[in-house]
Amino acid sequence: MGLIEFRRVISEWKQRFQRVAEIIAPPTWNESDWQVFSCSLAILIQKHGTHWIHGDNKFWDLRWNIKDGGQLVCQIEQKTDRTVSVIVAQEGGFAGNDSYTWLWAELDTEGQFIEAPYFVEGTWKDALVALLIPFSNRAGFYLGDRAETPDTLMISAGSYSAA
Repeated sequence: MGLIEFRRVISEWKQRFQRVAEIIAPPTWNESDWQVFSCSLAILIQKHGTHWIHGDNKFWDLRWNIKDGGQLVCQIEQKTDRTVSVIVAQEGGFAGNDSYTWLWAELDTEGQFIEAPYFVEGTWKDALVALLIPFSNRAGFYLGDRAETPDTLMISAGSYSAA
């Protein structure tokens, strides 16, 4: 095995160990992170979820099947244009016939928490973050930020960047 191939193998194993470490001890979020996540999730649910009105309240529901069984349910209740409750719960799977709440947050019209949110760290959060991140950034465990093409690679003086 050549030196370059050895470096490649070491680099890939380093990435794998880093991913395992992040799964075992995931980075925790502060309240500001949960606020941004809750607001972003509310927009996703409102954009793609089923919508209905009951009395003065508006409701949205968006859900996904979980590979290990059950469903991840994301719901919003908007009360008379003053507060928005965002709830993420699991039905089925390890919860059996019950449900398990992963996130409950109540926001005002400015997107600020009205009360301290309830949340549980878990892979559900990572799964939903993947839906909120643009496609170009989804390989984040391996790729960093986009890089510009060096000017030295331009074929002729008349070439230009279309970016």
